[in-house]
Amino acid sequence: MFQTLHTMFMTQYTELGLAVDDIAERIRTLGHPAPGSYAAFARLSSIAEEDAVPPSREMIINLVKRHETVTRTARGIFPIAKAASDEPTCDLLTQRMQVSERPPGCCAAFSTRPRRQAGRSPSASAQRPLEPLCVSSKLSR
Repeated sequence: MFQTLHTMFMTQYTELGLAVDDIAERIRTLGHPAPGSYAAFARLSSIAEEDAVPPSREMIINLVKRHETVTRTARGIFPIAKAASDEPTCDLLTQRMQVSERPPGCCAAFSTRPRRQAGRSPSASAQRPLEPLCVSSKLSR
């Protein structure tokens, strides 16, 4: 499972690095100084930085929740950009929502629901592998 998770998270980090650059370019285009470091972006973020190294199951749950936060945030900003007739920002927000609603790793993400087997206690079933999940099914629209 390590290699699968490693590959999935590497894909996420790469995508996010590109997204930070796109967002910074849009901020500059709008005439504002863009945050100059990841620390500056983190201060502006609605997603808290993870200091610990949680178990793999918790990492996946956190990833899904953070994708949901990105989508909610983009949806909240979208009406403001639309009212300002700022189509490029609307386009950027749409792109971010599309990425965040897409299941990480092309359905390689996992469910927050533990598998249950007949005759097994919940604690035993909680240690079973995670079920595949499409992130968009978890989003509140």
